Order: sequence, then structure tokens, then C-alpha cells
Amino acid sequence: MGITTEQYRICIGCHFNKCSKASFYFWTFVFPRFVLLFVIAQILRYCNDIETNPGPITICQANVQSLMALPPNTPKNSVTPPKIIQLELLSNTDPFDILCLTESWLGPNYTDKDISIEGFPQVKRRDRGSRGGGVVLYCKENIIIKRLREIEPSDSEILCLDLLLPDSTNKHVLLVSCYRPDDRYIVDFICDLQDIFEYSLRMKYHNCIFVGDFNGKNSEWFSEDVTNTEGSILKHFIDSANLKQLVDFPTRFRNNQISCLDLIICDKDGLISNVRNASPIGKSDHTPVLFDLSGNYPKAPNITRNIWNLAAGDFDQLNRILVNTDWDLLLNTNDVNLATDIWYDYFINLASRYIPSKTIHINSNDKLSYMTKYLKKLMATRDRYFKKYCNSGSVEDHDIYKIHRNRFVSESRMAESKYYEKLSSDLLLNQSNSKVWWNLVKKSTKYSKASPSHCTPLENDGIFVYDSKEKANIFNRFFTETVQTDNPSDPIPSNHNLIITKQSLILLLTRLMFISCLKTLTLKKLPVQTI
Repeated sequence: MGITTEQYRICIGCHFNKCSKASFYFWTFVFPRFVLLFVIAQILRYCNDIETNPGPITICQANVQSLMALPPNTPKNSVTPPKIIQLELLSNTDPFDILCLTESWLGPNYTDKDISIEGFPQVKRRDRGSRGGGVVLYCKENIIIKRLREIEPSDSEILCLDLLLPDSTNKHVLLVSCYRPDDRYIVDFICDLQDIFEYSLRMKYHNCIFVGDFNGKNSEWFSEDVTNTEGSILKHFIDSANLKQLVDFPTRFRNNQISCLDLIICDKDGLISNVRNASPIGKSDHTPVLFDLSGNYPKAPNITRNIWNLAAGDFDQLNRILVNTDWDLLLNTNDVNLATDIWYDYFINLASRYIPSKTIHINSNDKLSYMTKYLKKLMATRDRYFKKYCNSGSVEDHDIYKIHRNRFVSESRMAESKYYEKLSSDLLLNQSNSKVWWNLVKKSTKYSKASPSHCTPLENDGIFVYDSKEKANIFNRFFTETVQTDNPSDPIPSNHNLIITKQSLILLLTRLMFISCLKTLTLKKLPVQTI
């Protein structure tokens, strides 16, 4: 490999005509590369938008016991389900990248948009089709996943995903979200797990991870549990397959009895760290279990911004000072860079004197617009009393925890309701600025390019229709029956001659339906037209 002319001239300039072979090699090859790497590292640091330590992927497993549960006497689709609100709040306070839920209790009437969680556009689900059960998985947009339906057992509530770890070797992890109800025969369930694990070995996955509610107790995982038959058989499978079970704390609290039912089973425990729990979601008696998986996904840095209150600025005084400034004396230099710095510092100092401002710190994890310091404080108080109850197990501590939990739930629900009520009023009042109006629409509809579009349902003969193909058939029948003619060769009549013969087709236009229609729009800037 040769050297460039510039490198040769630098070498000659530094050493004149005498230098050893070692020093020639150092100054010609080693030093330029060292300087280049040092300069690049400093540039990356000063960019301030590249995370130096990207950190692992965080996965959360939670048994929610009815994801769409609503307070008593609350109509469907009238409010956001409280458990979805709490999952969004949990993703802000203890951020995670993948969310695995068991006992979702979902049916075909709930679309992916109905159960959407802000910041998690990828949704994979397996519904039981009847009351209880169900598995749902949420994933952030930057995580690469692929569902493996071909290895999912037909009679078990198991969801299998291929998870790509974007490191130098492109490692793949088989992530399996499981729910075993009490009436599911443990031997058949273990056979399904065995088949999935053997598949991971054949396909040479870097790691195979089982998470979920297994409904099996074993005292070797949690010392206060009494080993039952299911836990004994599950422990035998884990040992025979040379797997590891990593949860050693209680995950269910029912009738002042604690047990460890939500497990993390893997074949390489070295890739998993920081296994922990959080406060229960709503009134579920299970605690979420979180853990970190070694990966290379970048985490967004926190942001600090200086916000100017231009509406309260004294621009008259600011303009008088700027007009009376002796710019020739201030910028008495021939260096354009120095003159720019002097002008900038002078103007910013004047602006800070006559325009009020404040510095805000934006946490990259705060994705919810209604997340406030007060809610964070309530959540921290709830978590503190929950940990106290976990350590003591006393009835008094459990009652105190329930008081703080209910208070946090009601306050978070109220904060979300007030936030969207304000957005709705702003949508009605703002008529002048189209850019601001469309920003409000995006916020109120939680618009995301990654989330699919869903249209409002139709009511046909008293039955709600959600399927797009069935909607198309209903509209086709409606329009063919609209025009009555006996002769196919007759011309199509004009609008005033149309005879509507079927009145049973009704499009429900409530406020929520209107918002769902707005979600189907592709938000783009309109071209300027001359009228």
C-alpha cells in the first residue's frame, strides 16, 4: 500500500532528509490514522445525537387479565381502556422495546387499532376466540421481527417470533410468548415447548427464550412456593433440555398468597440481565416481569431546549437598542468567523434581557403528551408501597398499596381525558392556521405512518360490519338497488331521478367515528391553487 503526496510532503517537512525507517513508518502510516480516528471520534461526540452506549433490548411480560376491560357502565369505544393507559405510562417510566401480554381476553370484534399502544406500531396476536386467554405482542418500529406461524401449535396459546439482533454477526433469537391455562394438560403443553425448542436447535438460533404465564409452582424458583405437579413437570423439562429459569421473585398476589407463575426460560442466560418486576397493571393480580436482552439497538438521547416566550417580549426596547448599537465598533475585525460569533453573542444576550425564556428537559422516554410530573410522582409512590408489600406480605401494606394504586389509576385516566378534551376543543376553535390544525389532528388520532388505516364500521340491518370485503359487498348491493330500471340499455339517470329503495344502510357518525375516519387520511400538504 503506497502513501499520498500530502503524506510524503508532511514526512519530508517534519524530518528534513534524515529519519529512521521506524519514525518514517510511524509518521507516514500510524500517525495519520490515529489523528483520523481521533478527529472522527470527536466529531461524533460533538454531534450530540449519537448514543455512545446503545444499551440492550428490554422485554416486558405481563398478565393483564382483560386488556380492554372498562369501568362499570362505560360504553365500548367511549374511553381508552385504563390498562392500555397504564401500559403506555409504564413504557415511559420503565422503557421497554417489546411487550408480551397474556390473558388478553380479545375477540374478533377488536381490531389492532382498537388495542393500539402509542409507540408500538407492530402488533402480533393470537386470540382464543372465547372468554379468557389470548396472547398479544407489541413491538417498536425499529425492532425487526417475523412471526413463525408454521411452528405455532394449533391447540396451545403460544406466539413464536424471529427476533433479529442487529449486531455484527446478525444473531437471531427465537422469542416465544406462552400462556398455559389451568385446564391445559401440562404434558401436552410441554410437548409443544419441546417441539419449538428442537426447531430452534435445528435452525441454529442464537438463543431461545420462553416468556409467559405457565401456571406452575416450584419451590426451587421461589422458596415460599409449594411445588405442584405442573411445576415439577416443567422443572424436569427445563433441566432435561439444559435450559435456565431466571425469575426468583413472586409474580402473582392473590388473597394474600404470593407465588411465582410468570417465568423466563432460556438456553443462554448470559444474554439476559436485570430481571425485575413492576407494579401490577390495573386490578390484575400479576406483576409485569422485565428483562434486558443483549442487543445493539440505539436509545434516543434526552433533549434540552431553550424556549422563548415571544408573546411576552419587549420588542420595542430591543429594537431601540439594536438601532442605537455602533456596529462598526462592535464588529471591528477582519475575521468573518469572529465577527459572526460576536454578533451572535451580543444578540442572544440582548434577547435574553427583553424576551422571557425557560429551559426544558425532554426525556426521550416521555412519548405520552399527558405525562406530567404529578403522574410520575404518583407512579413512584405506588411502586414504593408495592415493593414494601412484596417485602412484608402484610394485609395492612396491601391495603395501603391498593389505595395508592387506585389513586394513580383514576388520576391517569382523568389526565388522558382532559388532554383529549382540550385537543377536541382546539380542533373546533382553530380555524385560521391549517398547519396547527393538522398537528392537532395527528395528536388526537395518534396518527402514525407505521400503523395501518382502519375505517369506521357499518351498521347493516342492525348488525355491525367490520370486514372490508363485506363492506364492499354491502355497498355494491346498495348502489345496484338504488337505480331501478327494467331496460339495461336505458341511460343512467341524473342525481335528481335517483330512487333510494333501501334505508337500512346506516353509517354511524359519532365523534369517535369521525376521529377514526380522520385516521384513514394520508396527511400531506395541499398544493397552492389560484382561484
